[in-house]
Parts: sequence; structure tokens; C-alpha cells
Amino acid sequence: LSLDSFTSSQMEEFAELAKDLAMHVAASNPSDVEAFHKQPFIKNQAITVEQHIADINDKLRENILVTRFLRWDIEWPRPAIDTTPPGGPAVAVRLKQVK
Repeated sequence: LSLDSFTSSQMEEFAELAKDLAMHVAASNPSDVEAFHKQPFIKNQAITVEQHIADINDKLRENILVTRFLRWDIEWPRPAIDTTPPGGPAVAVRLKQVK
């Protein structure tokens, strides 16, 4: 995939695909890439993620593949943290949730 050869409309389509796939991963929390490809696409439940990517590939005449993804998550509410400062010279930092 060479982004240099994309027209501006193709770049917009590619950027939209990237955004949609990131949104899908964030919302559905797939266990792995294979599960991700088989899930119903979040913006159109009638097709799978794999079918959506294939549709975009046909439209752009490219071969876009998702081979891995990374999803960061925070545990909320955060587990209790021992805020007792250690003995000796040290600094204790306490973070507070601001609503």
C-alpha cells in the first residue's frame, strides 16, 4: 500500500476506514484478529468487518489487511492504592479522579 499514490478522495476513504476500524475495536473489544474479522461491523451489522474491508479494497483497488491491533483499556474504578509513604526519604503521590 503506497499512500503517495492515493488521490485526496482515496486518502479520505482510507482515513475513514482506519477511524471506523479503531472505533470498532474500541467498542467491541475483540479477542484477536481472527475474531475481529468475523464480527458484525459496528456501523453496519448486516456485514462483517472482513466484508467491510473487502468492500473498501474493491473501491480503492488496494489490498488493505489488518494483521494486528492494540487496544488500551483502563480498569475503572481504579483499584485502591496504598498511599502510605515508604520509610526514609521518599515522595508519595496521590492521584485524584476529577469529575
